[in-house]
Amino acid sequence: ATPIYHINIRAGGSIALCDLCYTCGGAANVWSPAMTMRQLVLTVSELFANPKPDDCHSEKLHEWRTNKAKFEQTAREWTAKHAIKAPSS
Repeated sequence: ATPIYHINIRAGGSIALCDLCYTCGGAANVWSPAMTMRQLVLTVSELFANPKPDDCHSEKLHEWRTNKAKFEQTAREWTAKHAIKAPSS
């Protein structure tokens, strides 16, 4: 798995988002077995574009709230390190 530095992604790689949680009380769009792959991909894509701090229990949340520039720099570094394949020589 590719590590992702995001407030709604836990250290083990699971997603912290009530929309994807079957037991999350009070959520408007609680996951159900009827959720389609299209809905799932759109939900996760939306999460990456618009983090949901209320669904987050991440250690990264404090940094995201208090020093967004540092948070974004770390996210760019993780992307460069873990998600961008180096060109073949």
